[in-house]
Amino acid sequence: MKKKSILHISICCQDCSPVVKKALQNELVSYSKKIAEDHCNPIVDIRIDALDTQEEKQVLLELSYHYVLTKTLSVPLKTIDDFYTPIAIFTGAAIQRLYEKNPNTGTENWLLISLTSLKSSDGIYNIQWSSGYHCCQANYHSATFPLC
Repeated sequence: MKKKSILHISICCQDCSPVVKKALQNELVSYSKKIAEDHCNPIVDIRIDALDTQEEKQVLLELSYHYVLTKTLSVPLKTIDDFYTPIAIFTGAAIQRLYEKNPNTGTENWLLISLTSLKSSDGIYNIQWSSGYHCCQANYHSATFPLC
């Protein structure tokens, strides 16, 4: 029996208005449903987390993998599409990575995305994303972070 891979995505939207968070949540629910329609895709678990929750997940990510790739870029985010587009792009790349590993092995991975407003620049946000490479099962200690 084939076991589907799982991609856990944690999004932290600091300094975003409640209206933006709600609209983003609606877009992400719709995106998750689209992904689920294709039986070849992994299960995608997208959550909008508070900063402290995402910081805990970042620590667990770093303990669970031999290598964590973290990148940051600054871009203007004005509309809901501006917020949604980078998340969809990073998610698509993470799904591709899972697919290349072997979609039928039940592999799990995490993608952490943080959107932080630069208060000195109107509408400019730092987007930071992190993902783990080469799972370190010896350091696996938490049910929060399933085996990869």
